[in-house]
Amino acid sequence: MKLSKTMKGLFVKEVRDVANQIKGTENVEEKLFYFSAVFGAAQRIINIEFDDEMLFIHQITQLAYSQIQQRIVLVKSGQQPTIGLPDNIFDALREMVDELATFVEKGEKTYPILEKMMTLSYSTTGNGYYLFKKGDLKL
Repeated sequence: MKLSKTMKGLFVKEVRDVANQIKGTENVEEKLFYFSAVFGAAQRIINIEFDDEMLFIHQITQLAYSQIQQRIVLVKSGQQPTIGLPDNIFDALREMVDELATFVEKGEKTYPILEKMMTLSYSTTGNGYYLFKKGDLKL
């Protein structure tokens, strides 16, 4: 990542705050709301100092948010009550958000954590949930 120390620091602080906020509430919608701040922070950084890897972070976290939100809406509306969310999905998401901050802070490539995040969000789709229940997809 080719960001200045200042921009990395701002992103890391914001992402760590997100992890703490996710941990601090039991409300699913609120947890997801806080998670949206990750791609929001990435967007702000991109607008100030463009970086390909930060763009990748933005895109993956935004997609993950959308997939999880879609499942929550379907479950709450009663359209798909039998397909829920994997147990402890938000605990795993919080850990991944915290790991993302650590990867950026240490200057490590973020691809491995973003791959895990994409797997987590895939678990909220019909096929992903099936694979989770079957034991093939692990969070």
